[in-house]
Amino acid sequence: MRGVRGVIQIDTLADVKLTGRALVSGWLDGCEDKRKAAVESLFSVIENSVDEELKLKAFEALVRADQADLKREEVEIKKQAADDDKRLRLLEILQHLPPGAIGKIESGDEESADIG
Repeated sequence: MRGVRGVIQIDTLADVKLTGRALVSGWLDGCEDKRKAAVESLFSVIENSVDEELKLKAFEALVRADQADLKREEVEIKKQAADDDKRLRLLEILQHLPPGAIGKIESGDEESADIG
């Protein structure tokens, strides 16, 4: 596997496997240009290679990468939902505090804040 100016040359099954693993494992997350080059290179193998096994493995690598991306998105959405739930619970608690209690808590005067 050779890379030239944003293009990843994929010539062997080992190249396909390594590129697929990089995509699935998130090694290229945060490196959008490299990630895009890897995906485009796998598509190029599917479209242009005469080796049917290489085409199949490239296709499988793209499918696995897509599944991994979807799973990462799902996990991120669940984390965001959990964070949102925590914020909502805190807001509900804050609604039941007497006026001025937050200021007293911030000033370090928890005893006179009457939050119990």
